[in-house]
Amino acid sequence: MIIRRILNIYSSSLFGAALFLLAGCATAPENQFASADLKLPEEWSSEEKAVGEVEAQSGWIADFADEQLVGIVSEALEHNRSLQAAAARLDIARSVAWVEGVAQLPVANLNTRGSRALNNRGERSDSFGLSLGLSWELDLWGKIRNGKQAGMAEWRASQEDYRAAQLSIAARTVKAWYAAVEAQLQLELARRTLKTYESNLQTVEENYRSGVARSLDVRLLRANLAGSQSAVEQRLRASQSSTRQLETLLGRYPSKEIELAMVLPELVGEVPAGLPSELLSRRPDLIASERRLAAALMSKKEARKKLLPSISLSASGGTSSSDIGDLTNDAFKVWNLAYNVVQPLFPTKAIRAGVVRAKATHELALANFANTMLTAFQEVEVALDAQASYTRDFMAQQMAAEESIAAEELAWEQYEYGLADIATVLESQRRSFNTQRSLIQVTNQRLQSRVDLYLALGGGFVLEN
Repeated sequence: MIIRRILNIYSSSLFGAALFLLAGCATAPENQFASADLKLPEEWSSEEKAVGEVEAQSGWIADFADEQLVGIVSEALEHNRSLQAAAARLDIARSVAWVEGVAQLPVANLNTRGSRALNNRGERSDSFGLSLGLSWELDLWGKIRNGKQAGMAEWRASQEDYRAAQLSIAARTVKAWYAAVEAQLQLELARRTLKTYESNLQTVEENYRSGVARSLDVRLLRANLAGSQSAVEQRLRASQSSTRQLETLLGRYPSKEIELAMVLPELVGEVPAGLPSELLSRRPDLIASERRLAAALMSKKEARKKLLPSISLSASGGTSSSDIGDLTNDAFKVWNLAYNVVQPLFPTKAIRAGVVRAKATHELALANFANTMLTAFQEVEVALDAQASYTRDFMAQQMAAEESIAAEELAWEQYEYGLADIATVLESQRRSFNTQRSLIQVTNQRLQSRVDLYLALGGGFVLEN
């Protein structure tokens, strides 16, 4: 009962003070976007803008129209080891922010004491005491408030760092997924080409035994067959490596057992014309940099105010008795109220050095923020250019592949009728293989470029409220 009553007194005092402090002046510092002094365009300057409309969908991953991809990204966000480490760092930042916030709360100390004495006649005397002390620095100049605001801004920056890590892992997973799919498609193309060369060699060898084909034809096809076998092994290694890399991103053991899609998807819609530059306002690394700039500004203000006098209040109360059971029967018998004013005089050199350091830290944060903003715009402009270029490249490679496949079939048909030599056949087969390989490659590159654009924008083409 005694301990419970003591805790009730302590809890009531501390909770009341906490509510009073947290109710006022606990807002986060204002945003610092204007302080970078950059002339930002309302739209992107890149002239390579595709015309089209994209419906607002639940996340940019939906634009790939790949149901399997949604599950893959979800698995990565849940099990990726790097992201788990980022979550641990976020917990550390949360504890640091809490420490900053506690500075506004009063300090409460509960003390108990007991003693026993014997005099020369053998008489025993007991003494027990209980006291509660509270101390609280008045924040007249806003110094403590500035420190708390800096902590709040740093905490928000840490949250955005984690969100940036999530976005990065999602983007890396999408890229790794389609890289693995491309590697698998390239392997299948190499295997089909190998089967074609095997079939062609069998036909030419039969013709050679019949006296229709030359030995040169046989040797050229055998050389092509051996080269094709080597290409299959190269593509097999690339496929296995990319699959293991994907599995590692997913937090799985890299056993190359994941089931891959056998097609690279078509993108849903084109990049809308006139994307607003406000889309960057949700980009997590930019928000984090801005919050760190705000934190540096608050820390600079806090450092300057350390030169001002500090005023603190203290209160204490206690009681004593020869019987421990009587300690809480009455109210505290002794109360003490005091105030203390401290004005730094001689150790101001260290405080002024702190002011200089805080000012330099703010200037550094401002430069970093401006650089982060410029880098963000650069990444978007580059991604827009690349997306338009890859779209044109894809269309050209698609036509080249169709024509090369038709030319290959025609060349073999003419060879069988004696209307074309083996050199024409081999050249048509080489071109057909290369254009199909390039088509698969540019299809994936176009997808990778779209991921880069989403990553640069911090999300899809629609700014969600």
